[in-house]
Amino acid sequence: MRLFRFIFWLLVSVLFFFVLVGKVGPYQKLYLWFNPISGLSPQEKLPDWQAPPNQMAGLKSSVDVYIDSAWVPVIYAENDWDAYFMQGYLSAKWRIFQMDFITRFAAGRLSEIIGPKAVDLDRKQRFLGLSYAAEIALNAFEQDSLSKLAMDAYTAGVNTWLSQVADKDLPLECKLLQYKPAPWSNFKSALLLKYMADLLTGSVHDIQVQNTLSDFGPEFVGQWFPDYNPNPNASIDPQKIGPTSIPDSLKAKDPFSSYLNKITNFEDPVDGLGSNNWVLDGSRTATGKPLLANDPHLPLSLPSIWMEMHLVVQGRPVYGVTLPGAPGIIIGMNDAVAWGVTNGTVDVKDYLAVMLTSQHPKLWFSGDVKLTDRFGRDSTIAKNSYFSGQGWESLSYRKETIDIKGAPSKSFLIPYTKFGPLLRETVKNQHGENLRLTFQWTGFEPSNELRSFLLLNKATNVEECLMALSTFKCPPQNFVFADTAGEIALWQKGLFPSRKYDVGKWVGDARNPDHLWQGFLPDSISPCIKNPERGFLFSANQHPTPSPYPYAYTGFFELWRNQRILSRLENAKQWNFQDMQALQMDSYSEEAATLLPLMLEKLPKQNTPMYDSLLQWDYVYRAPSQAATFFHQWLYEFEQRLWHPLNPELHEIPERWVLPYILKDNEGKYKPWMPKDSGSVSQWLLEAFRFCQDSLAQEAWQTFKATKIQHLARLEGFSVKAIASSGHHTAPNAMTPTHGPSWRMVVSLKPPVNARVSLPGGISGNPASEAYYQGIEDWSHGIYKMVIPGKIPEHPKFHWKCAPLSLP
Repeated sequence: MRLFRFIFWLLVSVLFFFVLVGKVGPYQKLYLWFNPISGLSPQEKLPDWQAPPNQMAGLKSSVDVYIDSAWVPVIYAENDWDAYFMQGYLSAKWRIFQMDFITRFAAGRLSEIIGPKAVDLDRKQRFLGLSYAAEIALNAFEQDSLSKLAMDAYTAGVNTWLSQVADKDLPLECKLLQYKPAPWSNFKSALLLKYMADLLTGSVHDIQVQNTLSDFGPEFVGQWFPDYNPNPNASIDPQKIGPTSIPDSLKAKDPFSSYLNKITNFEDPVDGLGSNNWVLDGSRTATGKPLLANDPHLPLSLPSIWMEMHLVVQGRPVYGVTLPGAPGIIIGMNDAVAWGVTNGTVDVKDYLAVMLTSQHPKLWFSGDVKLTDRFGRDSTIAKNSYFSGQGWESLSYRKETIDIKGAPSKSFLIPYTKFGPLLRETVKNQHGENLRLTFQWTGFEPSNELRSFLLLNKATNVEECLMALSTFKCPPQNFVFADTAGEIALWQKGLFPSRKYDVGKWVGDARNPDHLWQGFLPDSISPCIKNPERGFLFSANQHPTPSPYPYAYTGFFELWRNQRILSRLENAKQWNFQDMQALQMDSYSEEAATLLPLMLEKLPKQNTPMYDSLLQWDYVYRAPSQAATFFHQWLYEFEQRLWHPLNPELHEIPERWVLPYILKDNEGKYKPWMPKDSGSVSQWLLEAFRFCQDSLAQEAWQTFKATKIQHLARLEGFSVKAIASSGHHTAPNAMTPTHGPSWRMVVSLKPPVNARVSLPGGISGNPASEAYYQGIEDWSHGIYKMVIPGKIPEHPKFHWKCAPLSLP
């Protein structure tokens, strides 16, 4: 049945490739599927499981590879080189299209395999500067012996597989696009890590808030977009952060100066990326040793964004998930420690408006000129210059060339300020001046995140875990740790800009020194706590610190999920694996529990079955619940009316923590943005209710939500649709239509370390393989498997032994 489904959807997917690939006719394209040498038929042999050669150049010692009963590779090696070499080899064997496609996307190089249709996307990616960031990171990686060895070995392993693979055994996607992936490089691994850093720091709302500021003024923005919501449940104990007074030096004199007119040509920020992690010490567990949990919420894709891997080097194991394209384990455990991460969601990317010499109203010249700026500073101004808080400065340029399949290449120059790339769009400020946007990102700073993960893989206690983070800068992450000695810790680690207060939420003016970063905060004051008295630590993308805090930072922080996790952990006693797993699968929404009673109180009683079901609803987003569907849409429709003058495609909409205040307001003082006589909260609630009653079918939540796991290239035939799952983004089980727990892990630190894990997708990127869909059904129902780091599989599916190539 699975084979029939696979072949059926393959044929449907041909239509996608007619559009994607371009000028080749449909009958010629069908030939690719059924070619006896390079088409579908060789996939029946499943080259995924063809054994590697008995001898391979590049190995230093013999390596044993077991494929366990869940299709997870276990690599036994005598040294780090061989472990990372074989990791690279197997990553290419199973995920080379994913590795190649993502790094091409990040670098703006899809046109090389897709053709002219991808040029605009490639150009956009070039202006993000990820290749520029990767070059800076690679220099830091290769100056460190640990990370350089790992990258060199991994790259050698990938390229060894590429040199061995026959065209008939290339991934189906490569056959359809008629190309073979180019050799791997250390630069591509660095690029992959920068792609992930950009993904995890992409929730930047500067332009939306800027438009709200432009249309509604500073008072509105100051009221509805404060630094803290009233109940942040900070992940760090207030007593552990030191002084809380705000120094005068960090107060901006004029944060709203020269703000811009409305900007309409931009894309929405990347939202939906979060995670949960928590750790209990032995006082709250049944074993007397820590329990640690982590479930990162990322885009759900096939192949999975993660690759499950088990490395054992000289008897020391490490188990967890890795990113295909980079060596080591990113989240996991060894025989002494476990660690998990959540996104820090602190804003580390700021947009700035700059004036160029070509846009200055008094500068028309062909050579260099001298000018005294409005701050009384003399500057020699070159023709291609921009004005910053330190005066006129010269632009630098990067030449970019896009090679296009079936068409001539296109070359262009991207100007760079000292902050970052200069974007193409021209904007105007309130004084009518023409400006250009640039942005500053901590991802452009030298750092070595890879070294941090490699050291975590080898750590023997929590103290060594904390020391491993010394080179970790971007993206900001909340790391939790536990060890077999019973210690636990949490550290929000990253490189944090030192800003003045009320700066960084909207587009700054690069000419105003108060709008610029004042340097970076030292590690010594970043939020960190070890062995707290309450016996647990957690993060769920909420504020890391309570208010007030002496150092300014901004971001968009989680509001509800953290409250549910905190309430459960405060009552945790004698917890075991089942309790930890139950919290990961918990679909109770504090948002619904807070808002629904207030909404019903303002709503006249309705004699409808849906009204009665809302009265009885327990605020749990269960898969079959119809009340969950109705509430979700009723709240959405109410907000459309409440914030009607704000266009969500242009403006930033206030966060939902303000709704209880508005719903409790009987005097209308919380409606200053609305025109007079525009209605009341009760009226909008009733209109929204009736609209949903008339237009919504009585759908189960799982049907309405329609969670799906999409193929990397959005091929419907290789995707899994309509997963029957509970959950909601405001619940610990943060399942949405396209995002969700991309890896669930619960680890017991009672020796021997063991864990329960669940991953939506198998090791293979080959849709014809059983290991492509492996784990999805269990993951959707909250079923975990047990793993023990270092244990040799009792009944492996395969056992491969590889030795160094003997020279004649």
